[in-house]
Amino acid sequence: SVSPGPASPRNTQPNSQPQKPNDNVKVPSSGNQERSTGIGKKMDRNAVFSDLLGGFGGSGHNGEIGPKSLKDLKNEQLKEVLDPDELKIRDWTDGKKGNIRALLCSLDKVIWEEANWPECGMHELVGADQVKRKWRKALLCAHPDKHVGTPHENLSKLILIELNEAWDNYQNQGSQGLFGAV
Repeated sequence: SVSPGPASPRNTQPNSQPQKPNDNVKVPSSGNQERSTGIGKKMDRNAVFSDLLGGFGGSGHNGEIGPKSLKDLKNEQLKEVLDPDELKIRDWTDGKKGNIRALLCSLDKVIWEEANWPECGMHELVGADQVKRKWRKALLCAHPDKHVGTPHENLSKLILIELNEAWDNYQNQGSQGLFGAV
């Protein structure tokens, strides 16, 4: 027969419940602040993962908000390298590269205030003749020869380049109206 072994400390007191571990232990974190690790306590996810996220989103450990997307991160890097006029043109042509109608409709966002370029809607550029007329007005307004020695000289060159590329693209596609009518 097998004899029972020594009594365990738990079994020495009849009708007692086993002790539960204490989950509400205070654990020191960075600095002098303490953070509870207790179950059921809500923790700030941004604070927990801030060291993993680095500068790629959310709030960093310094409380600074970093770039929201890869495009924002790329734009921040380009700001250090590119000329402000080139950045302005990149923002203007983003999603509209080679689209003469879209560039003409948004030219007022990139051109300087003294140019007095009126806002233009897509409804004004339905026919091929309307597009050509507006393109010529844009060239007259922003031509670099008119802005030699002014602060807008470089920007006017960049605008002219983009408009001419878009015009060439438009002509290569057959210079059709917006709905196929010439």
